[in-house]
Amino acid sequence: LDSVRQSSYVFVGEGLFLDSLSTAHLLAFVAAGNTALLSSKTIPFDLMFHLYYEECADQEWNDYEKTTRPDPVRVALTAPWFGRAVPLHYARQNEVSTYDWNYIESAFFCENLPQRPLGYLNDSLVNFAAFPYGKGRFLLHSTPIAFSNYHLLRAESRRYAEGVLAHLPQGDIYWD
Repeated sequence: LDSVRQSSYVFVGEGLFLDSLSTAHLLAFVAAGNTALLSSKTIPFDLMFHLYYEECADQEWNDYEKTTRPDPVRVALTAPWFGRAVPLHYARQNEVSTYDWNYIESAFFCENLPQRPLGYLNDSLVNFAAFPYGKGRFLLHSTPIAFSNYHLLRAESRRYAEGVLAHLPQGDIYWD
């Protein structure tokens, strides 16, 4: 039995900038059965036009929402093996500071569409979700700060980053 080796594309940063050709290539890559994990504070509208083409009732895509908080947020994954929520915070010159924590409005998840939440900020704001596309899927993650050196050096928050990355299939990873 031949098995097709899956690959993953991973982007972590403030925002993913794609022209029309790059968008088409990324869509084709995922449609062929691969995975794209995009961890950014915003998502290209042209890409979401394809991922959220069929909409929940009266819910047009308008990018991620944000909540500004000076205190830490708790992040958790829906996977039963993950366990309790993990605190994340933003620090500027070693002082906790306000930060725009982005999330996907819960109205973008309705029963008749296949996208599903995979993780939350403060128990109710979706910050990680799977959007199936073709034979593959896009994993949208709105909290790229979770992959910063600061958080990866702390065992508790590193566990969260590992949990997000655990959603990638085995195979080659193209990190951007």
